Amino acid sequence: MIPIDAEKLRAREEGALGDLYKELAPAIARFAGRFHPSIDPDDLVSEVFLQLVRDPDRLADLAASGNLRAFCLRLARNVALHHIRRIRRATALETVYESSLSMPQHRIDEDFTEERELIIAALAGLKESERALIKMRFIEELSDGEIAQTLGLSQGGVRVKFHRALRHLRDILQNQRRGQASEG
Repeated sequence: MIPIDAEKLRAREEGALGDLYKELAPAIARFAGRFHPSIDPDDLVSEVFLQLVRDPDRLADLAASGNLRAFCLRLARNVALHHIRRIRRATALETVYESSLSMPQHRIDEDFTEERELIIAALAGLKESERALIKMRFIEELSDGEIAQTLGLSQGGVRVKFHRALRHLRDILQNQRRGQASEG
């Protein structure tokens, strides 16, 4: 193990950073190879070192305490998990996009026109406060905290009222569909 001088790291001296790289890069690269096949070891090493050199004081403190290696491996794990989540999200979005392309366009428009009319009628059947809550969430895209602040409620109260409003909307839509089925 190469001795790493904490004060030279704090000063970002090239020799100290080079020693740190020689010491930790192989362990991080091995970790990447075992963690997930989609993770490029060189990219993971680069990302970990980029994050390390952004905060030279913390880097020096970790080196002085002897916890630098463990910290770097935890950091590598977190960076790798973030990479995997990003890949999964992108794959899920591609799947949704591809499945929407496989549907005939005229069918999508017809479905949305019918559903849109049903939803507008169902929204008209809600209380004004329920409509406002649904508008804030879906149209204005406000968070629970923002809605709570606007309405003077707790976040938990907003969630309860929102779920009740959605349940009421769902009930109205189900009644509309039953009515259409009995007419048809």
